[in-house]
Amino acid sequence: MARRYRIPAGIETDVNAAARAEGRWGGARELMDYVYVTVGTGIGAGVIVNGLPVSGAHHTEMGHIRIVRMPEDHFTGLCPFHGDCLEAWRRTCHCGAIAP
Repeated sequence: MARRYRIPAGIETDVNAAARAEGRWGGARELMDYVYVTVGTGIGAGVIVNGLPVSGAHHTEMGHIRIVRMPEDHFTGLCPFHGDCLEAWRRTCHCGAIAP
């Protein structure tokens, strides 16, 4: 694409792109290090260090942070990889998988 249209082009995650936009035009303009968190169909975070997004093998998966449940809570969440991570609980609440 860069060659065809003679413009810079690249591939980035949606949350890292949003974090970069926040750093260029939004509330993080004066910052070199910050975290942009989004909650939508999932939970994500774009981590910017020294003005650049953390990506590749060290890419942050903030939605899969494990959460500590109360001892009487036996629902294990729906994440097929982690069970009770933030992402699974957000998705669970959205689809109504927990019934009183």
